Amino acid sequence: ASSVPLTVSEPVLGRESRTVAGAEREVAVARYTISALTADVPHQLRIYDVGDVFVMTTVADEDAAVAGRGFSQILDTLALSPR
Repeated sequence: ASSVPLTVSEPVLGRESRTVAGAEREVAVARYTISALTADVPHQLRIYDVGDVFVMTTVADEDAAVAGRGFSQILDTLALSPR
């Protein structure tokens, strides 16, 4: 079996904020491109620090609007139990 060469660009890092689990949280953002054959596909990764857990989402930019609605539903309804 032959393999298709994949390359991943260096990420561009940033920060933003969003309400998660009822509190304003800082979000780490990385934007990068995956290239295979003749296709360059930009992606975005977000890492949400929600206290004792991290929630990570990643999606191709072209699918972000649709997937983002699902990510928002999860993040908007996430609830943490008190210790």
